Amino acid sequence: MSESDQLPAKVVKRQGHAWPEGEPEVGSRVQVATSGLVGTVRFHGQIEGKTDELWLGVELDEARGKNDGSVEGVQYFSCPPNHGIFAKPSGFTPARRRKTRRSRTPSASSIQAAAKDLFRRRFLSGIEEHDIECLRKMLPDAQKWGLDAADIGAAERVIEFELEMTKTKEG
Repeated sequence: MSESDQLPAKVVKRQGHAWPEGEPEVGSRVQVATSGLVGTVRFHGQIEGKTDELWLGVELDEARGKNDGSVEGVQYFSCPPNHGIFAKPSGFTPARRRKTRRSRTPSASSIQAAAKDLFRRRFLSGIEEHDIECLRKMLPDAQKWGLDAADIGAAERVIEFELEMTKTKEG
């Protein structure tokens, strides 16, 4: 049994037709005017037992609705429980498009800044850990990477200290 066969005879399912100006079509994204909830129009037509006015059935993006697309046992569209609502077209506005975050290629300056920060953190770690191999490799480029004289001096003192300690242990 198709969805159309399940609908009562009075229901006019107008999917794919042009609506009066200002009324969304089935498939349109809408926002509930009072709550701001967003969803997709799944039904546009009359509802059995209601006034002869046209109603919209909307599947909400969030489970904050009142039904599963049915009213009083009559299924007008299908959606998960608590995702469906029905209201007159005047209760909806066009959904605002979400701004999608475009992926950006990092700029050369931001890459340079990240590299400089990484160099500095590794250099300072070498000082703290007394890693003279690391400091010996990094010291020639320390000025080029913008490290200040105090950090460079600290690295030189660590290297001197560790060399003295090595000589003391050997001698």
